[in-house]
Amino acid sequence: MSFHHIVLLSFKEDTTDEQKKTFFSTLDALKDVPNVISVKHGKNVTDRAKGFEYGLVVVLKDRQAELDYQKHDLHIKVLDALKPIKKDVLAMDFDA
Repeated sequence: MSFHHIVLLSFKEDTTDEQKKTFFSTLDALKDVPNVISVKHGKNVTDRAKGFEYGLVVVLKDRQAELDYQKHDLHIKVLDALKPIKKDVLAMDFDA
């Protein structure tokens, strides 16, 4: 069994492509957090996303790994990079 952390994002209207690109590059570093199995992210391609533009899926070893991930410096760096460009965020976590 593994633990899945899913995040949907939308960006402020004045967010530039360069700002998004810089933010997306921070996501790739999440693979270096201990007990992260995989990190996938990409732009929405459906009209059913209710305004969310981008998705992130992080698969972790277990729930404790996700709790540790939330406090890890690389995750905090992602949150800090997102703050000035974030319009909305939706997160969901589950065991699978």
